[in-house]
Amino acid sequence: MSDRSPRQQSTVATMLDIAEGMAAQTQRIARRDVVDVGDVELSPEEDARLREALLHIEQAAGDLRRLRGAGSD
Repeated sequence: MSDRSPRQQSTVATMLDIAEGMAAQTQRIARRDVVDVGDVELSPEEDARLREALLHIEQAAGDLRRLRGAGSD
Protein backbone atom coordinates (compact mmCIF):
# COMPACT_ATOMS: atom_id res chain seq x y z
CA MET A 1 0.00 0.00 0.00
CA SER A 2 1.44 3.35 -1.01
CA ASP A 3 -0.07 5.21 1.96
CA ARG A 4 1.68 3.03 4.58
CA SER A 5 5.01 3.82 6.11
CA PRO A 6 7.63 1.06 6.05
CA ARG A 7 7.02 0.50 9.77
CA GLN A 8 3.26 0.19 9.24
CA GLN A 9 3.79 -2.24 6.36
CA SER A 10 6.15 -4.32 8.50
CA THR A 11 3.63 -4.41 11.35
CA VAL A 12 0.82 -5.49 9.03
CA ALA A 13 3.01 -8.20 7.51
CA THR A 14 3.90 -9.46 11.01
CA MET A 15 0.23 -9.47 12.04
CA LEU A 16 -0.70 -11.48 8.96
CA ASP A 17 2.11 -13.98 9.59
CA ILE A 18 0.94 -14.44 13.19
CA ALA A 19 -2.71 -14.81 12.12
CA GLU A 20 -1.80 -17.43 9.54
CA GLY A 21 0.16 -19.32 12.19
CA MET A 22 -2.77 -19.13 14.61
CA ALA A 23 -5.10 -20.49 11.93
CA ALA A 24 -2.76 -23.38 11.20
CA GLN A 25 -2.42 -24.21 14.91
CA THR A 26 -6.19 -24.09 15.38
CA GLN A 27 -6.69 -26.47 12.47
CA ARG A 28 -4.10 -28.88 13.89
CA ILE A 29 -5.80 -28.80 17.29
CA ALA A 30 -9.22 -29.40 15.76
CA ARG A 31 -7.96 -32.36 13.71
CA ARG A 32 -6.14 -33.84 16.70
CA ASP A 33 -9.26 -33.57 18.86
CA VAL A 34 -11.41 -35.29 16.25
CA VAL A 35 -8.91 -38.05 15.49
CA ASP A 36 -7.30 -38.73 18.87
CA VAL A 37 -9.77 -37.99 21.63
CA GLY A 38 -13.21 -37.52 20.12
CA ASP A 39 -15.62 -35.68 22.40
CA VAL A 40 -14.14 -34.65 25.73
CA GLU A 41 -15.59 -32.72 28.63
CA LEU A 42 -13.62 -29.69 29.77
CA SER A 43 -13.19 -28.73 33.39
CA PRO A 44 -14.56 -25.30 34.32
CA GLU A 45 -10.98 -23.92 34.37
CA GLU A 46 -10.17 -25.41 30.97
CA ASP A 47 -13.43 -24.08 29.55
CA ALA A 48 -12.68 -20.57 30.88
CA ARG A 49 -9.15 -20.66 29.42
CA LEU A 50 -10.44 -21.84 26.05
CA ARG A 51 -13.15 -19.16 25.97
CA GLU A 52 -10.60 -16.46 26.80
CA ALA A 53 -8.20 -17.69 24.12
CA LEU A 54 -10.98 -17.81 21.53
CA LEU A 55 -12.05 -14.29 22.47
CA HIS A 56 -8.51 -13.05 21.83
CA ILE A 57 -8.47 -14.82 18.47
CA GLU A 58 -11.81 -13.22 17.55
CA GLN A 59 -10.51 -9.78 18.56
CA ALA A 60 -7.37 -10.25 16.47
CA ALA A 61 -9.46 -11.36 13.50
CA GLY A 62 -11.61 -8.23 13.91
CA ASP A 63 -8.49 -6.06 13.94
CA LEU A 64 -7.30 -7.70 10.72
CA ARG A 65 -10.72 -7.21 9.10
CA ARG A 66 -10.59 -3.51 10.02
CA LEU A 67 -7.11 -3.24 8.53
CA ARG A 68 -8.27 -4.95 5.36
CA GLY A 69 -11.29 -2.64 5.17
CA ALA A 70 -9.13 0.46 5.66
CA GLY A 71 -6.85 -0.68 2.86
CA SER A 72 -9.70 -1.04 0.37
CA ASP A 73 -10.76 2.61 0.54
